[in-house]
Amino acid sequence: MEKKNCSIIYNPVTSGFKQKKLDEVCKTLDKKYEVEARKSEAPGHAIELARQSNLDSDLVISYGGDGTFGELIQGIYNENQQALLSHIPIGTANDLRRNFGLQKNPAKSAELIRDGEEQKLDIFTLNDIPFSYVAAFGYLANVPCNTPTKLKKYLKYAAYLVKALEEFKNKKPYEYDMTLMYDGKTIDEKAIVGTFTNSTGFGGMNLFTDVSLDDDKFEVTFVKNMDKSRMPKIALDIFSDPITHNFDLRNYPDVITHFQTSELTIKFNNKEPEEFIDLDGDPMNVSTGDGVYRLKKGRSINIQLPRR
Repeated sequence: MEKKNCSIIYNPVTSGFKQKKLDEVCKTLDKKYEVEARKSEAPGHAIELARQSNLDSDLVISYGGDGTFGELIQGIYNENQQALLSHIPIGTANDLRRNFGLQKNPAKSAELIRDGEEQKLDIFTLNDIPFSYVAAFGYLANVPCNTPTKLKKYLKYAAYLVKALEEFKNKKPYEYDMTLMYDGKTIDEKAIVGTFTNSTGFGGMNLFTDVSLDDDKFEVTFVKNMDKSRMPKIALDIFSDPITHNFDLRNYPDVITHFQTSELTIKFNNKEPEEFIDLDGDPMNVSTGDGVYRLKKGRSINIQLPRR
């Protein structure tokens, strides 16, 4: 049987990168594909590599953290998709590993992808910028972006906890005053954190149990202001189960607003998030200058994942 072409776009500075592991992945895929590994040289380079690989490959796999896959999405979202996409997680939080049903062992993930099937993945946009699984703003939301790469290589996931503790001690929450418009409703909301997700969770946390990646809806979660002494108790609830990390939002109805929708407009009435927001684990400036965030369902992307 004639082999198909596969491009692996890899990020060599990702916390879990080891050349030996990449070689094992290439060997695993080689049973079905002619494999070419393409190195991402700098932030954003994987976007251009994805556009190129979309034209000359049957399958394009990101090999890195969740943000590397996000760059693949940005690279082909506005193009005519010709290649299937996939992802082998070797980053710090690896939220997409749980979303996609993959394994900690990269070669095992490669095997599952190699023998997998084509599926659909909903892609959503924030002010016309696509994201694959999470957009977040507010208190502690930028911890993944602000955590130094060297610290992540040394401490792995614990690096996020160290950075979060540092910001928790030194940073005061800011309360955003917003007007929300969705599903024919207009409501007022005040919150210190806002997240928009197509995911079972983010930041290494499993938060949602009723999520489908291809149901045309994303999950919206706002965390209201509270006494800082209560935050560690909520964190303990999130991490109380070391296996599943399933956090029940219903335990905190007084401080958490949560709903699903396919389109949402947010008008920031006091000020909008400064500098950048977390978009698929990477910093992104999405402001259009009018204090409005527009989120909506975009096109779906064809991906190759383990068989359901």
